[in-house]
Amino acid sequence: MITRFYPYTLTLNADAILQLNEGNPNTVETLSFIPGSVLRGITASKLGDPSKGNGDITGFRSLILDGTVCYLNAYPFYNGFRGLPVPLSWRTHKATKFAPDESVTVKDLAALDDYEALSDNLGPLSASYVTLSAGTPRFVNTLAVGRVHHQRDRAKGRAWTDAEEKTHGAIFTMESLSEGQVFGGLLKISGASEEVCESIYQEIQKVLQPPLLIGKSRHSGYGGDACIEWGNVSQRELDINLAFDDELAANSILRIILTSAYVGRNPDTGQYDPIHFFTELNSQLDDALICEKEFLAYTVVGSFNKKWKLETPQAQALASGSVLVCKTTKPLSKAQLLQIEHQGIGERQTEGFGCFAFFEGPQNNITIRTQAKPQPAQRPEIEASEEIKEAEGRVLMKALEPKIADFAANLAKSANNIPTNSLIGRLRGVLRHNPSTALDTLSKWLGRDERRALKRTAMDQLEKCRFKGGKRLLKFLQDYTNNESRQKRLNKDLQLDLLQQNYHLTTMENAKVFYRNNSTQITIKLLDALLSALAVKNRR
Repeated sequence: MITRFYPYTLTLNADAILQLNEGNPNTVETLSFIPGSVLRGITASKLGDPSKGNGDITGFRSLILDGTVCYLNAYPFYNGFRGLPVPLSWRTHKATKFAPDESVTVKDLAALDDYEALSDNLGPLSASYVTLSAGTPRFVNTLAVGRVHHQRDRAKGRAWTDAEEKTHGAIFTMESLSEGQVFGGLLKISGASEEVCESIYQEIQKVLQPPLLIGKSRHSGYGGDACIEWGNVSQRELDINLAFDDELAANSILRIILTSAYVGRNPDTGQYDPIHFFTELNSQLDDALICEKEFLAYTVVGSFNKKWKLETPQAQALASGSVLVCKTTKPLSKAQLLQIEHQGIGERQTEGFGCFAFFEGPQNNITIRTQAKPQPAQRPEIEASEEIKEAEGRVLMKALEPKIADFAANLAKSANNIPTNSLIGRLRGVLRHNPSTALDTLSKWLGRDERRALKRTAMDQLEKCRFKGGKRLLKFLQDYTNNESRQKRLNKDLQLDLLQQNYHLTTMENAKVFYRNNSTQITIKLLDALLSALAVKNRR
C-alpha cells in the first residue's frame, strides 16, 4: 500500500462564510481556512445519493467513506506555497512590528531550556500561517470582511409584527473570507500502486467540476464560487525532505508539528481526549519516543451533514500548530516515520484531521519574511457580457439614489440664508434642459465666464447661503461643476467606494469605471436633489 498527495488550489470568486462553532447567535464569524470536510462534502453531493438510486455505491464508498481518500485542509496559498498553521512554540519580542515584506526574527521556545524566564519579553505572533516549504519562509494571513444585515419581510422590505404581536427584524453581522483569495489543499490517496492512486485522482478531477459552492448563505451572494486547479503529485504533505538520510539515531531530538487538528479518544474511557495524541503516536512507534517539551492548544471542531440536515457532534481536539519535542530511545528509520505520517492519527481523517509532520530539532532564531501585501489575489479576468454590464449599471445606480437623497436632505437641513425659489428654479432649469451641456453652462453662470455669469445680486444670494460648518452654496456648486474636482467630491460625499464593494456584479473595477463614466449624470442628480430640498425648505 502506498500513499500519494495531490495538491490543489481553490480561488474564491465570491465571499465565503465558513462558520465557527461558537459565538454570539447574531454574529457569524468565519474560519480563516477551508476545512477538508468542505471539499469532501462537495464531492459527496456531486456523486449523488446511492440510497436514492442516483449514485454509484462502490465509487461513493471509495471516494468518501472508507478512507481511501482523505481531504486535507486548504490553507492560504502564497507565491506557489501552501501555508501551514504557525507553530505554537514560536514567539517574537513584544516590540517587533510586522511591516509588509520585511524580515523578522522569531525565537522557537522549543529550542530553549529556560524559555519560561524569557516569556515576559516575548509575545505571540500576529500571523496565523507560514509557508514552511519555501526557501525563505513567509508569514501569510487571510482577509475577512464583515457586513451588517437586517432581517426583514421580503414583501414589505422592513421589520414586521406577526399575528402574536411579536416583532421580528434582528440586526446581525456576518464575517466572510474576501473574494480573490487563494487556498492550497491536498488530497491524500492510498492505493495498491501508483496506477490505482492516479485512477482515483482522475475520477475526483472529473467529479469536482464548477460550480464549487462552499459555506453558508450561498443564495445571498456568498458561497465562494471557487475554481479549482490541480498541481503535481508528491510523496509528503510538506515538500521538505527530512534532514537525515535513512536512519535517525537513538537519543536524537525529533520535533512534531500538527498540520491539522487531532480528534482522538481515550481507549479507557471512550471519551474525546486531545492529549491522547502522543500516547497514540508513540504506540505506533513501539514506544520509541520520550516527550520532553510540549506547546499545545485546544479547540472544538464540528461540521454539518447536508444529508441529515443536522450538525455533526462537536468534539474537543488538539489544535493545529501544536508542537511536541521528543527524544528517541532507539534508532528510527526514515521510511518508518514517513509511514506513520501517511497513516495519520486519530479519528475523522477523511475530513483532514490527524495530520502532522516530523522535523529535525528546533532552532533558536529563525528569520521569516512578512507578507508582501495584505490583499487577496485578483480574481480571474472574465469579460462580462453587455447584458450583465447593463444590469450591473442599473443595480449600481439604484443603490446610489437613496445616498443622493439622504446627502441632499441632510445638507439642506443645515442651510440658512437660502436663495429665492425663482433663482433656484433657474438653476434647476439648466440642469434639466440639456444634461450633456448642463454642468458646463452652470459653470459659466457661476463665474468662469464673466460675460455669461449671473448678476451680482444672484451671486450674492448664492454666496450668503451657508451650510453647517461654514460651507457656502456657491463654493459647493463651483466644486461640482469643475471637471477636475468633481469625481473626488462624489467619492467623498456619496461613499462610492463602499457602493462599489457592496453592489458590483462583475468586479469592483468595472463598478468604479461605471461611476466614473456616469459622473456627469450623478452630479446632475445630486445638484437637482439639493436645490429641490432647498426650495422645499423655503416654502416651509
